[in-house]
Amino acid sequence: MPNNPKVYTNEMSHKQASKNLELTVTDPILDSENIMKFATVHEVTQWRNFILDGMVYDLSHLDAQWVEYLDTRNSENPITYKFIVTYGLHCFTKEVEGMSREESQRLMYNAPRESRPFNFERYELSKNLPNIIKSLGNKETL
Repeated sequence: MPNNPKVYTNEMSHKQASKNLELTVTDPILDSENIMKFATVHEVTQWRNFILDGMVYDLSHLDAQWVEYLDTRNSENPITYKFIVTYGLHCFTKEVEGMSREESQRLMYNAPRESRPFNFERYELSKNLPNIIKSLGNKETL
C-alpha cells in the first residue's frame, strides 16, 4: 500500500474527489503522487474518516489491502492467489426512506462517484469485513 495515498475531504464534491483517488485490480504500480493505479477499475484506496459533531468515525479498516489465499488441495503443487480488495461506499452509507432532507445533508458522505448519507449500523458492521475477507481462504470456497 502506498504510504501517502490521496485522500479527499468532506468539503470536496465527488467530481473533485474522483480526480484524487485511483486504484486497480491488476498489476498495481504507484504513480508520482503515490496513488495506486490499476489497469481496469478505479476505486478508493483510502477512505477519509467521517466527522459528525466533533466525533470521528475511523474508516481506515476499509482501506484497500492485499489478501493472499493458498490453495493446498494439490499438496505437490500449491497455488497462491493474491487479490487487491477494495471496499465501496455502500459498506458504510445508505439512503434511508423517510429521512428528512436536513438529516440527509448532515450525514452526507461525498465520494468520487456518488454521495450518500453515512449509516451508523453499516459502519459498525463494516468493521467485520476485513476479517471476513481474510478468512475466506480458510473456507471450502474453491
